[in-house]
Amino acid sequence: MNDSTVQPAVTPPGPREPLTATPAPGGHRIRGWSLIGSAALAVAGNVLHPRSTGDGVEDYRMIAGSVVWPVATLLIGIALAGLVIGLVPICRSGRGPAAAGRAAALDAAGWALVVGGTIGVAQQGVDGIGLPRQAASFVAVEPEWNAFPYWSADAVAAINSSLAVIWYVLVLGVVPVLLAVAYRGPRAPGRVLRAAAAGAGILTAATVVVITVGGGNGVTDALFLAGSLLVTGWFVVLGVAEVRDPRG
Repeated sequence: MNDSTVQPAVTPPGPREPLTATPAPGGHRIRGWSLIGSAALAVAGNVLHPRSTGDGVEDYRMIAGSVVWPVATLLIGIALAGLVIGLVPICRSGRGPAAAGRAAALDAAGWALVVGGTIGVAQQGVDGIGLPRQAASFVAVEPEWNAFPYWSADAVAAINSSLAVIWYVLVLGVVPVLLAVAYRGPRAPGRVLRAAAAGAGILTAATVVVITVGGGNGVTDALFLAGSLLVTGWFVVLGVAEVRDPRG
């Protein structure tokens, strides 16, 4: 028998047959439920979170005596962590089969989410732990000695607001826009929903910038609320798409 006719039992993959990782069974459902649960926690946390009055002294007194304030920030922090856990794998898993432009958008969305989510969780720590402690220090001091604690509380509040602006723009603005452009899948939302999600992200980010630069009012506050709720709805839509994904 001619040795040249002998075929190997197993043909190793060539350059045109790359080895690809197979997603774990149930991975899409885990991501989907993580997104849906995170959206629910975010809404609950924002509903519970007390609103400031604009009067620093009264705000600090309210924060110092509030039990709900740290609970609400904890819920929002958990929601942000769940959002990162659910969305980053979606961004990574979609890069392989995606066209170059969409793959780049998914990469950018993943990085924006990691950076924004990390800053957001840190901001919830400042909001839920640092600010109440400093506010309590201000309240506990006699009026004639409370100037320094007041300015210290103001400094913590300024750091808190600055961190919030960064993650609002990244997580509620940049990420939904990029996912609206690049997300695809067997149950991916249609063009109308993707366009609405992109519009909501742009509206939210633009409103945050306007409030930061020029100060907020009733109109800008309403626009931010509407945009952030629409973005939250978009994350729920993505979660449902992942739960319904036939790949499991």
